[in-house]
Amino acid sequence: MSYIQRESTSIKIGATTTLARLENDFAGTDLVEAIQVQTSRNQRNTATIAGLLKKADGRSPLLTALLALDATLVWLPGNRSIQLEEWLPQRIPWKEGLLIKEVTLPVAEVVIESIARSPKDTPILCIATARFADGHTRTAIGGFGETPHLAVGADLVDAVELSLKNASDEWASAEYRQQAGKVLAGRISSKLLLKRGPNEDHTPCQ
Repeated sequence: MSYIQRESTSIKIGATTTLARLENDFAGTDLVEAIQVQTSRNQRNTATIAGLLKKADGRSPLLTALLALDATLVWLPGNRSIQLEEWLPQRIPWKEGLLIKEVTLPVAEVVIESIARSPKDTPILCIATARFADGHTRTAIGGFGETPHLAVGADLVDAVELSLKNASDEWASAEYRQQAGKVLAGRISSKLLLKRGPNEDHTPCQ
């Protein structure tokens, strides 16, 4: 179950596909940096996308990006499909499937910004925004907690600030993350603005 299958509207990734293969296949995108921060070079050769989904916590930049991309998991037996957003809160007690068969991503571009103590350290704040073919965007926030979560709101900066209201832990205070989040959200907005065509409308994040 190691494969990356690109279709017109989706990308299907087999459960045993390694992070090293993802790194090569998504070269030139922000996903590569997330993968490189996620694990060392040697670990990328053995770590799989299914293993990451089962073990990664809220500080995972790659899990944050997959949540922003609205990933769908397909489980065996029965080919049961469930969105990552829906599955994460029930990850530990999950009993409706034994094995992940594949991960499906909509075709989209993703922009990721993060802050850490050093360039390749695990982020204390990570924000990923995906923009889909119809123009709408979806933002996920990581860097703390058991899992990343979605930021909801018409304005990206406001949505990020609200989402970080209670984001204090041993690594950083909520106030620090809110201030850093405003900066990262501004960078993401600027990147998306540069990437879009001059006649495209901006659609608020979900």
